[in-house]
Amino acid sequence: MEKSHFIFGWKVALNNYGWKDFIIDSVGPIIISLALCVLMYIKNVNVFEQLNHLVDIGISIIPTLVALILTAYAIIRPIAHFAG
Repeated sequence: MEKSHFIFGWKVALNNYGWKDFIIDSVGPIIISLALCVLMYIKNVNVFEQLNHLVDIGISIIPTLVALILTAYAIIRPIAHFAG
């Protein structure tokens, strides 16, 4: 019986992408978050309004990104199947 090879999931992510890589890749978002916090503190911006705006953007963008990724996967999967 052939062993199945998955390309998605936490097991695959942790096998190919170590904790050091997670820490290195989290530095950018942390710096951006701290910069936004400092700017909001200096300019006295209403945090709840900004958070509402960011959530609205996230709600409208994330489904589009998921759809694009699934579409790309649906296109690439048959090509990889015939090539390999």
